[in-house]
Amino acid sequence: MVSTPSDKVVSQWLSQLSHSLASGIQPNQAILVAETLHPEIISDFAQCFARGMNWTEALEECAFFLSPSELAILGAAESSGTLPSAMEEISQAREEASKIKFRIKFALAYPIFVLHFAVLIIPIQYLFEGQFANYFISLLMIYVPLWALALATYLITKLFPSITPRVLPLLPVVSGYTKVRDLSLMCRTLAACIQAGMGIKESWSISSQVSINPKIARLGEAVIEEIGRGQPVSVALMKDKWLPSSLKQMYRTGEESGNLDSTLNFAAKSFADQAKRKLFVAAMLYPNIALGAVLLFAAYKIVMFYKGYFDSILDMMA
Repeated sequence: MVSTPSDKVVSQWLSQLSHSLASGIQPNQAILVAETLHPEIISDFAQCFARGMNWTEALEECAFFLSPSELAILGAAESSGTLPSAMEEISQAREEASKIKFRIKFALAYPIFVLHFAVLIIPIQYLFEGQFANYFISLLMIYVPLWALALATYLITKLFPSITPRVLPLLPVVSGYTKVRDLSLMCRTLAACIQAGMGIKESWSISSQVSINPKIARLGEAVIEEIGRGQPVSVALMKDKWLPSSLKQMYRTGEESGNLDSTLNFAAKSFADQAKRKLFVAAMLYPNIALGAVLLFAAYKIVMFYKGYFDSILDMMA
């Protein structure tokens, strides 16, 4: 079974495809030029093109590593003849996501190191007393549950990938990030669909399904209902209390001016920038919380050690 490629690999692959297609290379040749992905995936794409599929069909069948929003954007871009630029845009977004994930892992590394070091130091009195077995037992009593929890968390996120995006919106700061990120995806997909010449109803139907956020799904349903009544989309947006007022005003302006696609692209970029800032704050906040918890735990164990030490001295003097 082929594993899911990393954001960095997907970014490089899309960038290579973008340059190849922009140069006029045919899809069946472009997919062979971009060799970043696993050979089995490339072979699957080649077979799709050999059967006469277009990019939209081939991506839906073979690109299991792309999100629904990315597939929708690329499908709309192919219809509008802007596929290379859409691929490059997604490539840049993936590259940025890769950098952010690396920063988060790097930020988490320090408190994890401190925790392991503290566990080594806290029961060190056993070594001074020559009780080596007790020392290693103390280590295992902390390390084993800690590693088991980390392994269980990793396995759960891998076996049930839908859990992570459902849990993240419940966390402080991260909830704000997920909101603006989903709004950015929605606006970007809407703009791509409109540029591809799709009707506004079909565009909203696709765009409201690009994330698992139920509020965006309900918004899409409300918009489609208003369209069915012959009302402009802005009527439904104004009624929604969850939607930022800035987006409501921008959409209404774009709707009235006839420049809705460019307005939505601007909104998508604005929300994407907000998402980066919020994720940066989260990447700094949670590792520091973890570090604080580790230091408090270490301080508690040290205090308890010296308490036991002085209690034993008092017992000897009694």
